[in-house]
Amino acid sequence: MTTGRTFEYQVQTGDKWGYTITVTPADAVTGRYPQITRKGFKSERAARSAMNEAIGTVAKEGAPATNTGISVRDWADKWLAANDGKLRPWTRKTYHHTVEHYIIPHLGSLPLGKLSPRHIQRMYDTLGESLSQVTVHRVHRTLRTCLLAAVKEGVLDKSPTSRVESPERRSVQRKTLSVTDAKRMLAWMQAERPTTYRAAFLAIYTGMRQGEVAGLQWQDIDFEAGLIRIQRTRQRIAKTDTLGAAKTYGSHRRIIVVPMVIEELKRWRDEQKESPLGCAPDSFVVQTDAGKTPAPAAWTTVIRMARKELDLPPVTFHDLRHTHATWLLESGVDLKTVSERLGHASITITADLYGHVTDDMQRKAMEKLGAMLKEKER
Repeated sequence: MTTGRTFEYQVQTGDKWGYTITVTPADAVTGRYPQITRKGFKSERAARSAMNEAIGTVAKEGAPATNTGISVRDWADKWLAANDGKLRPWTRKTYHHTVEHYIIPHLGSLPLGKLSPRHIQRMYDTLGESLSQVTVHRVHRTLRTCLLAAVKEGVLDKSPTSRVESPERRSVQRKTLSVTDAKRMLAWMQAERPTTYRAAFLAIYTGMRQGEVAGLQWQDIDFEAGLIRIQRTRQRIAKTDTLGAAKTYGSHRRIIVVPMVIEELKRWRDEQKESPLGCAPDSFVVQTDAGKTPAPAAWTTVIRMARKELDLPPVTFHDLRHTHATWLLESGVDLKTVSERLGHASITITADLYGHVTDDMQRKAMEKLGAMLKEKER
């Protein structure tokens, strides 16, 4: 028979209440009676009510899995399997890579119930010796999500990540191209690698993400209005193309483009119409001459070739999007407009990424203000 008791404990903000229920029968492996403890109730009455509800749930559904016999590796594998179908392909790949290469080698053999903040902090410190802060922060986010799922399912009472300071995530200042260098790169690609040229052209002049460029179809372009609708992304994982919705709610957006971009898109469309496969509304804008969808990852290789050939700054394909944003800010476009154009979830993200650019803009503004004040003093 499952039994329970309430208890009172002291915290800085005042007295709190909790409960512990003991579940029968005993665990077949350990011989112990599983216990479930919950804290944080404002009164004994609230704790007792929640306890009775929990006892009823256990009586009806059985006891939740206990953490005594499951390792961090086993729980992480279970968590990944349970969420694989719910995740976007790239997120799923990132979670698997992070768990397999970072979390399991350092924590996998530990019993989940014995995992402590000290273990986690030691892992962060070790990883920080060879990995970037951005990568360590990604490990932290993945582990936190994994352990919070264990709390939700009753496998853990509390996640040990809540008592570990989140690794600092410093935004890396991205490399960008000047207008002259960008035109040199595009000219080289147009002659040597025309498919990548189209992808790079769109990234530079619209600020679209790599997956958004890959997923762009002709039906997404309004030639009369001079705008592009971002509707979907295309990713290639393990040689398989996957179409998905845009990254976030804010990623679904309309991008106004300059007439030069529309004219170039019209030229591409006319070329596709002359190809054997034609140019249907759902045809991809960036495709090979044979009508096949290129692998987006290959575009970075071509950019590396162009950099070497032209002695350009060490930019990646993603940096072409940052180049576009930097040009906008240097042209005096306000931060909110740039944020919406890039499809950022928050203007804070934009401000963090381009703080160095906006600082320069402020300095120039103060120079103008200082000149005006001196003029008025005369």
